[in-house]
This record gives sequence, structure tokens and C-alpha cells, in this order.
Amino acid sequence: MINHSEYLLFADDLKMYRVIESSSDNDYLQEDLCNLYNWSKINCLSLNVKKCFCISFGRGQNIVRNRYVLNDALLESVTEIRDLGVLLDSQLTFRNHINNIVQVGLRNLGFITRNSKQFTPWTFKLLYCSIVRSGLEYASVAWASNYQCNIVKIELGN
Repeated sequence: MINHSEYLLFADDLKMYRVIESSSDNDYLQEDLCNLYNWSKINCLSLNVKKCFCISFGRGQNIVRNRYVLNDALLESVTEIRDLGVLLDSQLTFRNHINNIVQVGLRNLGFITRNSKQFTPWTFKLLYCSIVRSGLEYASVAWASNYQCNIVKIELGN
């Protein structure tokens, strides 16, 4: 079914990808998308094309971009996408993801601080680790930053 591209499956979620270096690579990816649609049609599985997106990753200036079609519908091209709770941007900087988790972490910390004044320090630490820290560390293996500015933002919240 998918002959030219790589793919990842998680529950009912499929990600198809291919390194695009030329127009023939675009054609191969489009062919695999058509094969996927035909397979799903034969097997009576519907694809929600409104939830399907195209994103190109790269830091170079000459990224080859193409329009892709699934079930005669043009796939929306985006520069940022959320996957399993991680915001991926087209240059893989994770800047918006880090900003988002810091903002949510600060909001949760404020909630805990306001509502746990009568709790022991041990209980406060337990709440912090389970609510704030777990959110800051979620999927950090994928997005962990080596940039000092991002490390400071996560550690100090600014």
C-alpha cells in the first residue's frame, strides 16, 4: 500500500513522511497518499481529510514544497502542528512549545500556590511535581533544548 514513504502509526493516527529532495519525491509521496486513500476505501474506512495536514520540516532556504491531495481534497499546508501534545514548528525550534508549557506551568503554579496555603511543604512539593513539573518535562526527550535562552525560560519562567 505505502511503497515509497515511511509512516508511523499510533492508535488511529497515521503520519506519512518522506525526505523531499526533488519533484519525483513529491510524486512518490502523492502516489502513496492515493494508495492510502484507495486502501481505506476498499476496506470501508473513512479518512477525515479535514484533520489531515501537510508540514515541511527543514532549516534550509531551498525547501521543496508541493501541494498534496487526498480524496480530491487539497491538504492544508501548515507551519506548526501539535502531535501527542508537542507543538512542532517547520524549523523544529520548539520555541512555541516551550513558551506554551512555561505559560501553562506558571498558571498551574499560581493555582497551587493560591489554593494550598494551609498545606504542608511536603504536600506542596507533591502537587508541584505532579502538576507543574510533569507538564514541563512531558516529552522532553523529543524537544529538549540546548539553547540557553530556552533553558532559562523553563527553569525561571521568564
